Amino acid sequence: MDFSDIEVLRKETLITCTYLLEEERRNRLYLFLQGSDRLALMFIHCYEQYNHNGIVCVNESIQYEMLKSEINDKVDR
Repeated sequence: MDFSDIEVLRKETLITCTYLLEEERRNRLYLFLQGSDRLALMFIHCYEQYNHNGIVCVNESIQYEMLKSEINDKVDR
């Protein structure tokens, strides 16, 4: 299937807009939750993102820093 440049641009725009919409919905959801609920939701999101066959593997050096950074970003909001 051969795409013209405008079709590729439209698809890229759709993908980007969909991602940004979902991200904004997730961010807005955090604003209306209590602290413990925010933390639980963040852990669920991390589990969904990093699990392998139902097990979350965390490399203590790299992934721990990434998780810590995500937690700090969510708490600061």
